[in-house]
Amino acid sequence: LLINLKPVLDKLADLLAHSRSWSEIEALPRVVLVGAPSTGKSTLFNALLGRPRAMISPLPGTTRDILAEPLELRGPGGEPVEVLLVDMAGLDAPQTALDRQVQPAAHQALDRADLILKISDAGRPDRHIAITAGCPTVHVATKADQTTRVHPNADLMASAYTGEGMDQLKQAIAERIAD
Repeated sequence: LLINLKPVLDKLADLLAHSRSWSEIEALPRVVLVGAPSTGKSTLFNALLGRPRAMISPLPGTTRDILAEPLELRGPGGEPVEVLLVDMAGLDAPQTALDRQVQPAAHQALDRADLILKISDAGRPDRHIAITAGCPTVHVATKADQTTRVHPNADLMASAYTGEGMDQLKQAIAERIAD
């Protein structure tokens, strides 16, 4: 019976040898996506990761939990820069009891941010979201593929679907974190 388990045990040993502790991941600089509901935060989160991690839906308020994933980028000199990318519920005036429950966790994630990506929908007027964290902010207008106008307050425009602006966004994150 142990002979049949040897490949499984070897694989587990290899996984353990090459894995990191959660404390190592928790120590990474945090890049938090912040904005009103339905601005494309979770879609952008998935696009930056290069895989579906967050559930996305056209229904407002789909994201309820805080999602955090390591993301490796390239710094200004080509060196690796790793961050903890954080997606959270949209910040808005709570409408329901559930909305009121998720807001404290969202604000706690915001308080721990090293860099904030303030997300707006490029095709809609900005909803005022008060951000009081004392860290750098990059204003990203998402859904750039759905409009021809330039968002007046955005540092850059991006489309998670077409890839427009994604390289510039990754570069902006890496530069701000490397500073």
